[in-house]
Amino acid sequence: MMESSLLESMATEHGMILQNLALMTEALGLGGFPNFARHEYSWFKAAGFRMQSMRASRYAGAPRLVSTLARWLGKDPVLEYPVGLEQNNQLLLKPFCPPYYQSMEDAVRAFVQAKFGEDGTYRGGTQQSAWRESPSSAAEIPAPGAATVQATVAYCDYVFRRYGRFPAYTAPFRTVIGFQVCRVDIDFYDRFYVPETLPDSVRACTEQALLTRKLGFPVKPDIIPQ
Repeated sequence: MMESSLLESMATEHGMILQNLALMTEALGLGGFPNFARHEYSWFKAAGFRMQSMRASRYAGAPRLVSTLARWLGKDPVLEYPVGLEQNNQLLLKPFCPPYYQSMEDAVRAFVQAKFGEDGTYRGGTQQSAWRESPSSAAEIPAPGAATVQATVAYCDYVFRRYGRFPAYTAPFRTVIGFQVCRVDIDFYDRFYVPETLPDSVRACTEQALLTRKLGFPVKPDIIPQ
């Protein structure tokens, strides 16, 4: 319930990102549309993420008896899930949980430090924000107290010990929606839609790309035949 609520609270950011992507694609003269992209691991595996695995029953948090029965019946396959992105011995993306931290306590305290440490997001990091009075604004954001941090550590540690990973019901990285960008089929729109459906920028860009492909060299927009 808690994890679902947190994930739903981030849906607003998803919408903002999709809107920005749509505005950029139109400005670039491309077509684009959002699509459902929910999958536990395929997108991340294709992108080269570091993967871990566990039995399906363990992944779902099933009781030990159910897990034993599922394995005995041969119905407990191994599932993969992403835990981080590393390329050329460089760590590009990591979650606040093992295997990148020794324990959930270390992960929680690292998160608090990233937000409220000397150079944290809500402390020294505010100097990079657009706030007019960043020091005074940052001072009004209280850091979590010791009791709050300790309670968070206790909860996160329990989840990791109980389910063998953190969070409990989803991987540290997950996909929900995607945004596909492509050249559009002008003939399709001309046949089935009214003329104003296709923006002039998208039409011009597509015609330029088609003519460039046909001629074998770049073509400037101002010499496209009308």
